[in-house]
Amino acid sequence: MTNIKKLETNFESQVLDYLEEHPGFLLDNLDVLAALEIPHRCGGAVSLVEHQVAVLKTENRKLNRRLRELVDNATANQERVQHLLELSLSLLECERISDVVTRLYRALCDDFQVDVARMRLFGEPAPGQTSHGVVFVDMDDVTRDLFDPMLSAGIPVCGRLHGAQLEFLFGEQRELIGSSALLPLGRAGYLGLLAIGSRDPQRFHPAQGIEFLQKMSDLVTRAISTHLEVA
Repeated sequence: MTNIKKLETNFESQVLDYLEEHPGFLLDNLDVLAALEIPHRCGGAVSLVEHQVAVLKTENRKLNRRLRELVDNATANQERVQHLLELSLSLLECERISDVVTRLYRALCDDFQVDVARMRLFGEPAPGQTSHGVVFVDMDDVTRDLFDPMLSAGIPVCGRLHGAQLEFLFGEQRELIGSSALLPLGRAGYLGLLAIGSRDPQRFHPAQGIEFLQKMSDLVTRAISTHLEVA
């Protein structure tokens, strides 16, 4: 490196050090700030002020977009909580387990935009409990093989089910299901399962939060267990 190059390098380093130590220098010398130019990617040059304004506008657009997303999410969450409260009050009024299932299915489709909902309860039904969409199944080896990992987890599971699981839960409507959420009813699903299906493959995915689904599971468990105990 020539002596001139070394001097230029040392000078640039000194300028950078000075600006770092005196961050207000350019603001105190606006004429210098306005005279600075930065090469433009598409050719030509723009002043540092213009470049900074462009950067700030870009960042502002990003922040506004993020703010809109947060507001939209907050509004959606508020609506879900309100619908869940309304569902809770509705299920409290039910006199039969068939009423619980009917009102639950209606709320899931109308208020929560679910395409298909199916409940499977384990055990033997009492007289009059097998009508209006109430389905009891045996917890046999086949059922355990299909759902034991999910039941053992004891929490809602989201994602895509395989063929035998879809057949068991959704029957002839299995072809409609792009993604689903499986909610255990009772501890480790001892009462049964609530399956919620959507045509949208991205509606339910393994990485999403399950807090709301857990509240739904707890609510339905309480409503179902009340009527099973009465029977």
